[in-house]
Amino acid sequence: MFPNVKSKVEELADSTGELAACFVEELGDAVYVYGTEGDQAVRTDLTMGDRSSLHCTASGKAIFAHLPEERIEEILSHQSLERKTPQTITDPDELRDELQRIRERGHAYSREESVEGMRSVAAPILLDGEVVCSISLAGPANRFVGERFTEEVPDIVKGAANEIELKLTYSESGL
Repeated sequence: MFPNVKSKVEELADSTGELAACFVEELGDAVYVYGTEGDQAVRTDLTMGDRSSLHCTASGKAIFAHLPEERIEEILSHQSLERKTPQTITDPDELRDELQRIRERGHAYSREESVEGMRSVAAPILLDGEVVCSISLAGPANRFVGERFTEEVPDIVKGAANEIELKLTYSESGL
């Protein structure tokens, strides 16, 4: 775990009061590597190493969108797009369109696609053009609404991701 990522995840949780997390991709899954809860966060049962599908979480989709095209197609051909909630994207073409929108705007949303009542926003961490992980903020759907969900939280998450990328790129150790 990159120290810059851990401290930024903690800062996100403290400043927003929500659940902040970091995920990496492994074997076509999003793997939870670090997270912390702010003072208003909804408690989850996530533990280090927990895996989820890339297609139904903001963290997973932020990573998925920035994988090489061949890798995206490989994952889509080997994994079913399981429906976790009524909002889960299960059509491969619809998911491809969503991944394109994520690349264009620089962040991903989960609109209750993995857990009903929970929404999240995630941004990828890119190093030398390759995605290394994603960071996210998650909270209850009743707090992640309107401009807070579509503008404020994405700006916060993308700002944090940008800071991490700069630190990773320009630190003496590279980490």
